Amino acid sequence: MIQLGTTLQEIYDREGLIHMDISPENIMVDRRGNYILIDFGNAKNTRVKQQVQIVGKRGYAPPEQYSDTMSQGSFTDAFSLASTFYFLVSGKTPSNAMERMKGKAVCRPLNQVVNSVPQFVSDAVEHAMELDYKKRTQSIRDFLFELRPPVRHGAGNEVGVIRVVSGGQAGQKWIVRDDGCTYYVGRDETECSIVLHYEWISRRHFSIRFDSVGGIFRCEELSQNGTYMDGKYLNRQEFWATAGCTLQFPETDCVLRLEVENEE
Repeated sequence: MIQLGTTLQEIYDREGLIHMDISPENIMVDRRGNYILIDFGNAKNTRVKQQVQIVGKRGYAPPEQYSDTMSQGSFTDAFSLASTFYFLVSGKTPSNAMERMKGKAVCRPLNQVVNSVPQFVSDAVEHAMELDYKKRTQSIRDFLFELRPPVRHGAGNEVGVIRVVSGGQAGQKWIVRDDGCTYYVGRDETECSIVLHYEWISRRHFSIRFDSVGGIFRCEELSQNGTYMDGKYLNRQEFWATAGCTLQFPETDCVLRLEVENEE
């Protein structure tokens, strides 16, 4: 959801474009484990007046996709993305939106279908699948935010930590605070606050910010050589990470671990 949702939100923010056909069958996974959304044939530019085409797959399209008068926006794709998430977790296609509106069907909360789903995740999905778009989660960005764990006790004192666990700088660590700043990791001392002395590491290899709500690290891979997170290859893309994740650089023995600590 993070990988697909971040990309969709970026497209909407830059171009005003909504996909209008998000569903499991339009998602592909490549050999590296990257999730790719295909089939933009029904995409709509919300910044340009155009004739509305009524499209959508049963169970994944919100009510406004069945209407030529209702507003459409990022909240439209948020509904479909949440519905896709519902299917991926439960294996069950959500009830059709129009049948729900007519009272002919209901959509059970996700944690009633799959008991192991946390309440806050189920609530986030239910909010994004609200039939009334005015009451619904208003953007994919908001949906991704609501999927995160709630604030934990003492979270205000937490800081992110980047620790070198192997390689020539093993044992070194840096603090990443929840201060709204973006920290850069790379080998250029003039551009990066976290400097790693390896030829194969780019001048600015990736950026990182820490969000103490849920202990989330928001990162963007910026290099030509890429980065491995827990063995998964990432290249020039945004990604989120949590405490315990490891980051490794190709052609080096440098391994980083992300941690969260309470700052006294």
